[in-house]
Amino acid sequence: MNKAILSWLTISVLAITQTVAQGTIDHRVEISFNKTTSIVFPFGITSVDRGSRDILAQKVTGVENVLQLKAGQRDFKETNLTVITADGKLHHFTVNYAEETVKQTITIADGGAEDKNQLILANDAVNARDIRALSDKVLAEPNFKVESEKKNGIAMALQSIHVADDIIFYKLQIRNKSAINYDIKSLKFYIRDKKKVKRTSSQEIEAVPVYVMNQKQKVNGYASVQMVFALRKFTIPDGKSLHIDLFEQNGGRNLKLKLSNSDILKARPVTVEPAHLLTINK
Repeated sequence: MNKAILSWLTISVLAITQTVAQGTIDHRVEISFNKTTSIVFPFGITSVDRGSRDILAQKVTGVENVLQLKAGQRDFKETNLTVITADGKLHHFTVNYAEETVKQTITIADGGAEDKNQLILANDAVNARDIRALSDKVLAEPNFKVESEKKNGIAMALQSIHVADDIIFYKLQIRNKSAINYDIKSLKFYIRDKKKVKRTSSQEIEAVPVYVMNQKQKVNGYASVQMVFALRKFTIPDGKSLHIDLFEQNGGRNLKLKLSNSDILKARPVTVEPAHLLTINK
């Protein structure tokens, strides 16, 4: 295997005693010589230890919670892999060879249960558990409507904006007032020019959330959902505005919210009890 293709993670396992005290999570995984298996963790990877050199492992460039695996040779003997994530958990994998793997992508849910929230594809491991705890608190905080739009029986409202340190939390509600289910194609945040000047191109920058709580792909008829989007702190440059775009899958019931700096400055502080927080990488 060409070393240029896969870079090895030779990080030693640290703080084993503390991690084991929080519980070891056991998994089984099969890897192949010709195909890559990706493991998606709910938090950033802080340490990896391979039981054998027959396992080729690398983190995805720019993403801290995805580990890619491949077999260094065919039909190797059963071995193991140990991964520590930023929430302080140790994940143990029993690794076997398979010429044809059943799964190429394995998602590890937080707490060992199916995670209904969007997993973080983070470019760092900044206080991942803190963000989840704060998002949960924001979901329960009183609303103070910032902006809303409705069309063809669908309404989208930015119900509140909260801030904690370098993260701003946007609580959105989508309400379906029709009998027809609303399938969400995309819901994204963009910073755009307020006005497009003739003969010049309009600049658009997507603001990607570091976490989404209560992520939904569908709003049933006569129902509503609330989601919390955690984005890194920013203010809007002069001549630009923040847009929240909601698009329907195979439909035309699309909605857009437009926010200014004055809207973002309405953000209210949010905190949780220190006992509920786990600060990492400090």
